[in-house]
Amino acid sequence: MVNSTVEINIVLRYLRIHFQSWKTETLLTRCSSVSAGEFGRQLEEKEALVSQLTRGKQAFTQQVEELKRAIEEEVKAKNALAHGVQSARHDCDLLREQFEEEQE
Repeated sequence: MVNSTVEINIVLRYLRIHFQSWKTETLLTRCSSVSAGEFGRQLEEKEALVSQLTRGKQAFTQQVEELKRAIEEEVKAKNALAHGVQSARHDCDLLREQFEEEQE
């Protein structure tokens, strides 16, 4: 009987060690799969955010380019108008001089 009690205790100890080892492996496997799943989900969220930000950046870049073109056109129009005003002033000065000469 003593011999079988010792054997039972040895078997129980063996089972406890292996059961604890099995529980640990199972827990680690679950944690790994949860962590990997959570990591995968977070990665997908970050990739979606990067994609959204990239599209936003492209839209803003396009708007900036359109605004640059509009400004260039306005500058050209302003310069043409300034040239026209300068030319008109010169013509006016010439006509004034001609008028004054005719008055004399």
